[in-house]
Amino acid sequence: MNLRASRTFPFISKVTGVNFAEVIVDSFFGKAKEYKIKYPNYVAVKAPQFSFARMEGADPALGVEMGSTGEVACFGDTAEEAYLKSLLSTGMSLKNRSALVTIGGDEFKLRFAESIWRLKNLGFRLYATKKTHLFLKTKGVRTKLVYKLYEKQSPTVTDLIEKRQVSLVINLSEDYNNEGSFKRVITDGYLIRRAAIDNNIPLFTDLNSARFFVNSLDKYKISDLKIKSWDEYL
Repeated sequence: MNLRASRTFPFISKVTGVNFAEVIVDSFFGKAKEYKIKYPNYVAVKAPQFSFARMEGADPALGVEMGSTGEVACFGDTAEEAYLKSLLSTGMSLKNRSALVTIGGDEFKLRFAESIWRLKNLGFRLYATKKTHLFLKTKGVRTKLVYKLYEKQSPTVTDLIEKRQVSLVINLSEDYNNEGSFKRVITDGYLIRRAAIDNNIPLFTDLNSARFFVNSLDKYKISDLKIKSWDEYL
């Protein structure tokens, strides 16, 4: 385990009910004890809380480096429940059930297609850029077409976001680590991602996180989430 004093250390202490800082200090002074840690029948999730809104012009696309400046840890009976709680605790709001979906690459489109269906069945009004719109049309999913800025047509993706017509932005691309297409990603995707951050709209740029979020939303209504104290789980 990679135990860090700032985040992971207190997190696993909370999850297991064992004060690992105390355990470490005891071991330094020859007072180590044996602890039997029972595998929990609950799940705890840490959700990152980013500060891109305070960093003017920064691209909120995620890479291998740590980009979060804080995290919210929540407990639940399942991973989906804990994940939804943690996202809502970072300030996410989905009162207006509408989403902008823009997906780069055929593989990502195929892998996210089921999640699109789930969003549609959950009552989301879906907006999509041209290639995503045409792909979803072949899958029988109706979306409202919006345009990228260089297409010089209305409504544009930034119009949609700045007018708060969507409560969620899903911007997925296979190209983040592809040096040859980096410039195109910056001009297209960057404007979408930055507009979402500047208008305080939840943004997903990672395929697995976006899929897990949709699965969680499909499994739980907000009213289904249990409000329980820490010691009730332990």
